[in-house]
Amino acid sequence: MRNEGPCVKYEDLKEDMLTTFAEGSVALESLLKYCYSKHVITRACCAGHAEVKLKVPQIGFAIPMEQAKIMEGVIGKLFSDAGMKERIVVKIRKEGEDFVAFYYLNDLTEQVREGFFNCIREVIANALDYDDVYTSVFSGLFEAYKNIGDSSLEIKKDGISVIVSSPEVSYFQMKNGTYVEVPKELAEELAKTEQIFTMPIQCIKEKIAPEDIGKFISNNRNFSNSGL
Repeated sequence: MRNEGPCVKYEDLKEDMLTTFAEGSVALESLLKYCYSKHVITRACCAGHAEVKLKVPQIGFAIPMEQAKIMEGVIGKLFSDAGMKERIVVKIRKEGEDFVAFYYLNDLTEQVREGFFNCIREVIANALDYDDVYTSVFSGLFEAYKNIGDSSLEIKKDGISVIVSSPEVSYFQMKNGTYVEVPKELAEELAKTEQIFTMPIQCIKEKIAPEDIGKFISNNRNFSNSGL
């Protein structure tokens, strides 16, 4: 089952809509209904569709600073799972004073997908119902991220990429996998040819290896009280 309907504002949501949004995933439906009952704001979600390119299981959250530790716990838990961390990608961006984070699973297997959504629900529920916040090397990440300027983060098994966009230069990936910089005017022309260049990509400003994540966070945090 695929849901192709429009996004719905939280204040317009009704609980029975969440079953449709879950697209047949029992675990995703449970996660959505729990978040709805606790006023945790979700963004787009997907149970994953083999017939649609890039439609992997995923869910996004709008994250105020007071919920940052919970969502750091979700990241930590997912990447601590030996069977899942190879397949996880987390993308985070700033939105005013708050954050948006999307969690992706590059696996369409039903058992792995249900485990992915159940894992996220478990971490959030333990934090909200029992004040049991999952801690890991990612604890403090959102506070550190808030202090490093205009950028977004991408987290994979091999570490964290700090990604920025350049107003002067577009970045293109060539067929051999290497990246080249081209002026915007030329980039627009090259994109029209559809030959060796793909769509513009953002530039990785900094890459933090897994063993350096704790140091990266401690170097950028201001250690203010960020709440739950």
